[in-house]
Amino acid sequence: MRPLGGMAGKSLLDLAAEHTYKELEQLGGDASKLDIPKQTGAVLYSVQAIIDNGGFQYLFENDFPSKPPYSQFVDAYRRIGMQ
Repeated sequence: MRPLGGMAGKSLLDLAAEHTYKELEQLGGDASKLDIPKQTGAVLYSVQAIIDNGGFQYLFENDFPSKPPYSQFVDAYRRIGMQ
């Protein structure tokens, strides 16, 4: 994704993620309180980063702040077409 002019080289995706994470912080880290598009982005960014860094085992060994059900992660991947 190309950076937006005048936005310190940040892509639209980076800006959207920043906005989503600020809102998530205001909601106490509970992604279920975000609207579905933001929830999907926040969950996918978080979960995929964990998987990329430590694999599925690492994902299942750690709790998220609000302890969401794993179905929230599965639902987010399904919304983007990943079965």
